[in-house]
Amino acid sequence: MKKVKEKREQMLKLKEAMQIITLAVLQSKGIKIARLAGNRNLDPKIVKAKKKSLKETGLLVPAIIVEASLALEESLEVVDFETGEAVTEETADDYVVLVDANHRYQAHLDLVKLDDEYNKDFSVMFPLQDIDVSKMLSEINVATNPWKTADYGKGA
Repeated sequence: MKKVKEKREQMLKLKEAMQIITLAVLQSKGIKIARLAGNRNLDPKIVKAKKKSLKETGLLVPAIIVEASLALEESLEVVDFETGEAVTEETADDYVVLVDANHRYQAHLDLVKLDDEYNKDFSVMFPLQDIDVSKMLSEINVATNPWKTADYGKGA
């Protein structure tokens, strides 16, 4: 019980600091990455493109995370990102959930495992607004306006 309380306190400190956190920091605190089972499936083509981007430029913006317990409180299914095992209320304090950047994170994992030259860390942060996880997921993935061909010329 003491270990659970310590992890909750550590997570609260990280969240309140509103800072960018590296995976190395999370791992040093025994915190693992999970994903929402209801989020879209990983697309190998997108993962491949993200690997190329991560190798060239590294991670340009941090991924968005929430405590696994928050997602579970909303009755969302949470699974360990790498093993696919269910995260339960008993194990929730060991996890944060990627709300955004699943493809980037998978690309990062692939590069760490398969590319000896890749030595970049992966950064995350808690959201700036305190809203329901399901609403956040929807806003992040739907309320976007991807560049069209003409936009690349303006942005170059």
